[in-house]
Amino acid sequence: MRTLAATDRILEVNTRIPLASEIVRWWRDEGGKVVTFGSDAHVPDAVGAGLSAAVDMVEAHGFRPGRRPYDRWTVPG
Repeated sequence: MRTLAATDRILEVNTRIPLASEIVRWWRDEGGKVVTFGSDAHVPDAVGAGLSAAVDMVEAHGFRPGRRPYDRWTVPG
């Protein structure tokens, strides 16, 4: 994770297959500054399923939304 974070990559949090909270914590601990969300939906009704839980998780690790709804989530500062 440290090596990936050092290259300014972005961690995608999938809402269909929840990412373990420990992975997001590890990402942040190793210098990861940005996360995005993806639903990997294959039918319209599944788009955004699990988003609320994913948002709660990344917020618990210090990530915050940008100014616009489509902005990436970052660590303030």
